[in-house]
Amino acid sequence: MKFYVTGQRTRTITTTIVEQIEGEFSILKKEVVRVTGCEPVVDGDSTGWYDFVAEALEVGGHHTLPNESIALEVSKKEQVTYEWDDVEVDW
Repeated sequence: MKFYVTGQRTRTITTTIVEQIEGEFSILKKEVVRVTGCEPVVDGDSTGWYDFVAEALEVGGHHTLPNESIALEVSKKEQVTYEWDDVEVDW
């Protein structure tokens, strides 16, 4: 069956990519403090920052991954949804 349709369609495409990451990356101390709310000074050695950096990554803190690091795509999935406004259908 064919129909003549007018209206406005909004198409939303959500892409989910799962990657396995290995290697060095950069995240600013200022960014870790911003997204985690931790204090800017942690007493002791640098390992005191490990948990805060992990938390910052988990909540989406901005970081960069140099070219030497490995980011292997494990899976990729797309989901498409449609919303229609002012739809009219005729023969």
